[in-house]
Amino acid sequence: MRLTTMNQTAVVSLAFLVVTVLLTWPILLQPGQIYLTAPAEYEIVQSSDYWYVGHTEQQREDLILDHHVHMGAVEEAAERLRNGRIPYEVDPDYALPPSYVFLGGIVLLLSPLSTIVVHNSFFVVAVFLAGVFTFLFVYEVLQDREVAFLAGVLYMSSFYVFGTYMLGHTNQWQIQWIPLILFAVERLRTRTGGRTIALLAGAFGLQVLSSEQYTVYLSFVLPLYLAVRSLCGARRFRRRSFAKGFAAALIGGVILSSPYLVARGRVATSGATTTYSIATNAFWGNVVELWNLPGVFFAADAPLQFLFRLVLLFLGTVAFVTTTSRRQRQLLPFVVLFGVGLIMAWGPFSDWAPYAILYRHYPLLEYFRTPYRMLPFALLGTSTLSAATLLAVTESGDTWTGRGVFITAVLISIQLVLVHYSLQFTAYSI
Repeated sequence: MRLTTMNQTAVVSLAFLVVTVLLTWPILLQPGQIYLTAPAEYEIVQSSDYWYVGHTEQQREDLILDHHVHMGAVEEAAERLRNGRIPYEVDPDYALPPSYVFLGGIVLLLSPLSTIVVHNSFFVVAVFLAGVFTFLFVYEVLQDREVAFLAGVLYMSSFYVFGTYMLGHTNQWQIQWIPLILFAVERLRTRTGGRTIALLAGAFGLQVLSSEQYTVYLSFVLPLYLAVRSLCGARRFRRRSFAKGFAAALIGGVILSSPYLVARGRVATSGATTTYSIATNAFWGNVVELWNLPGVFFAADAPLQFLFRLVLLFLGTVAFVTTTSRRQRQLLPFVVLFGVGLIMAWGPFSDWAPYAILYRHYPLLEYFRTPYRMLPFALLGTSTLSAATLLAVTESGDTWTGRGVFITAVLISIQLVLVHYSLQFTAYSI
C-alpha cells in the first residue's frame, strides 16, 4: 500500500498518538495527579514539601523529586505575565528549562488548566514527539517505515524517559529535539532550501531552550555523526551547499535563542553558575553498576523488559552483520551513537576514560554533572539497531509490507505490555 507524504504523516502521527495513549494512560485518566513510576523494588516516600525515592535493596541514598520546584516555576511565570513582567528568570544551575517554564506559564495564564495538568501534558506531548521525530529521522536514513516506526516506539518508551518523569526533571525528559535535529540535518543533505534551513534553525533553538546539557553533548556528537555518515557514503554532507545551509541554520538557532543565551551568559560570568570538578563525576560504580545504565534498554530492575530489549538488540545486531553492505553503511552511524553514548555515560571513571579526556579539553562540560544523561544518544542508536531486526522481512522497498506490519505490531504490543507490567504507576496528590 503506497501512501502520499501527507497521508503517511497523518497515519504515522495517529499511530504514535495511539502508542502515547497506551504508554501514558494512567496519567491521562487522572491528569490532576502526579504518577510516580518506578519498578517495585523502589520505595517512594512523601513528606510535607518533597517526595523522595530510594532503592530499598541497595540502601541507596534517597533522591529528591523535583516536581514541586518545576511546577512552582510555572506558577511564578504565569504570575509574572499577569503583572506584565518577563516570565522567566535564568536558573543558575540549568535545571529549569525556559521552554517548559515559559510555555507552561502562558498555558496556565490563558486556560483553566491546573498546574499539575499542564505539567503532565508537557510530559505526554514530549513522549509523543519523541516517537514521531525518531520515526522521521530513521526513515529519512533507512527508507524503511516498519524499522523507523519500531525505533520510534522503543525510543519513546524507555525507562530513561519514565525515570526523568519520576524525578520531575523537565529538562531531561525533553529528548524529542535530538532526533528532530538529526532529521533536519538529513533533510538538509538533499534539500537545501529555506524551509529545511528554517526547520533546523527552529530545532536548534528549541534544543537550547529545553536542555543545555543535551545541547552541549550534541555539540560534539553531531559532528561525529556527520563524519561517520560522510565516511559511510553520504557524500552530500561534504558539499558546500550543505555547509552553507547548516551554518545558516546554526546562526538562525542562535538568533532565536539569543535573549536567553545573553541572559545565560551574564549569569555564568557573574559566577552564580555552579561548576563541577572532574572528580565530582568520577565514580567507578558508573561502570560496574547496571543501575546507572538502564536508560539504554529499560531497567535492570525490570528483568523481563530488560531481557526483551537485550534480545531485540541481539537480533538487530545479527541483522546488521548479515544484511547488505548498503544497509550496513546506513546503520553504522547508529551503532556509533550507541557505543559513544554508552561509553560517555560512564563518565570520567579513570584518567583515560573518553569523558575524562573530553572534560579536560571541552570546558563546557564543567557546568554539568551526571554524565548518565548522555544516554539519550545511546538510546537513539540502540533503538534503531534493535529495530533493524525487521530488515529481514521489510526489504521490499519503502512500502508497508503485510508481514512487516504484523511483526512490528507484535513487538510493539510486547513492549507496551512489559512497560506496564514492569512499572508501578501510583497517583500522588499535592
